[in-house]
Amino acid sequence: MMDKGLGRSLTDIEEQIEKFNTRMETRELYYIRMFTKLDVALQQAEAQTSWLSSQLSGLTGSNE
Repeated sequence: MMDKGLGRSLTDIEEQIEKFNTRMETRELYYIRMFTKLDVALQQAEAQTSWLSSQLSGLTGSNE
């Protein structure tokens, strides 16, 4: 009788662990997607900053 209860408890714990692992995998994929998007946005911002800087340098150089 005690073995059945322990077995059931162990099964419940294993199911909880599996659900937790699934949630963590889902969360990991979410953060990977978000950081990838953030990285792309940062690269675009850096490219725009570089372009704008070169444009401003050109304006300053043409006034001299």
